[in-house]
Amino acid sequence: MKKEIFVISKIFLLTFLAVGILSCGKSEENKVELKTIEAKTDTTKKSCCSEDFGEAEYSDKSIYQLTGTWKDQNNRTLQLGKFQGKKVVLAMFFASCTYACPIIINDMQRIEKSLSNEKLANTQFVFISIDPERDSPEKLLHYANGKNLDLHRWSLLTGKNDDILELAALLGFKFRKDANGDFSHTNMITLLNEKGEITFQLIGLNQDIKEIIKKI
Repeated sequence: MKKEIFVISKIFLLTFLAVGILSCGKSEENKVELKTIEAKTDTTKKSCCSEDFGEAEYSDKSIYQLTGTWKDQNNRTLQLGKFQGKKVVLAMFFASCTYACPIIINDMQRIEKSLSNEKLANTQFVFISIDPERDSPEKLLHYANGKNLDLHRWSLLTGKNDDILELAALLGFKFRKDANGDFSHTNMITLLNEKGEITFQLIGLNQDIKEIIKKI
């Protein structure tokens, strides 16, 4: 399965290279077609997890099939499948960003504040760094505290370059590192259902959040 997902990810990456990269400041259309992870075998897949993570079954459309490991702001190792069972509001960012990423996290906080207590209890907010060289768990914790994030509901993750590229490809997130070590990237918030399947993507900055609120 890992090989299958890796091949599909490479296809996405080649497609993105062909069409180019979006800049931090540019927005796109509010809605996009949902991405699906194609599979040629069974409709339910088992993750290739170590004993530390156990074994779980995910649908062909679930990003939780990815078996990369991540570190959160508390330096704990986890896989994305940890969030199974909750709605997940997810975005990719880098902590040194001074323009787009603060707006994205503000948009996510607007979503958080608009949810009822009942929905909040079933929702996780996940911010994943595309800058593993600079965004250590310690830096992510400092960033989270600076933004007054409730770490019972928020997880900030850093990981290996290959795992970041793989996840970005499946989300349709495009990014490119510049000469200064910063990034141009897609401005996007993704909603996952309880199975880790993409159900909605909000593209751009300061967008209307009514639609994503309805889907949570």
